[in-house]
Amino acid sequence: MAGGRPLLDHEPETDYEPIIRIDQNGVYYGILAAGRQFRRQGTGGVIVSTSSIYGEQAAELSFSYSAAKAAVISFTRSAAYELAEYGVRAVAITPGRVGTPIINQFSEELKSTFAAEQLRNRLTAPEEIADVVAFLASDEANAINGTVVSVDDGYSVFKQRLDLPVF
Repeated sequence: MAGGRPLLDHEPETDYEPIIRIDQNGVYYGILAAGRQFRRQGTGGVIVSTSSIYGEQAAELSFSYSAAKAAVISFTRSAAYELAEYGVRAVAITPGRVGTPIINQFSEELKSTFAAEQLRNRLTAPEEIADVVAFLASDEANAINGTVVSVDDGYSVFKQRLDLPVF
């Protein structure tokens, strides 16, 4: 859930609280429930939370969304620390522009703009995100804990392509 109004035009009841309730508090309760269940089972486990590229960088009109997604990153790191004694790993992913049903409803021009923000000029398929999550939850990723994995096809490594020489 994302906002879309300048901060000083915010109405907290519509521009902040619903976003925090869903994108931040929802993850908190999910981590809490999963952590408690893993502790009861005594088997360890993996919690993979979804943050966003906007949890690590600011963007115009995304004050509440960025705050919520940054909290998810902090929750993940804290959960990894606190749940390690129970054999639980916690990892967050930060997707970039993903070809979800919501994005696919946008105009072709806007979808092309989103795709151009990623290094290979394409939207990431939801299945590609799922593949990364499946890997992170697997035994092969056993050493990955308390960290953030970017799944953004290079979005976070550049802002725009420049046709100027680099000195």
